[in-house]
Amino acid sequence: NLSADIQKVSDRKNIDSEATQVKETSGTLRFYMASSPPEVDALVELAENTSSHVCEICGKEGTINDGPRYEVRCEECKK
Repeated sequence: NLSADIQKVSDRKNIDSEATQVKETSGTLRFYMASSPPEVDALVELAENTSSHVCEICGKEGTINDGPRYEVRCEECKK
């Protein structure tokens, strides 16, 4: 879980990490931080990249459909 991982890094480094925005844009996660160390930036980047190919419904491998709303779906959940 991204939030828990960010908290672990923040606790270990004794810093505050604050998300200023969390949203979905064009079918993928966007996570904006006020300030964050490189370790947190790497976690956020991994989560954002992963979100583009994990089905939002079941968690299996999926792809972004073309709309009218961008969503990541596996073949089963597209039906």
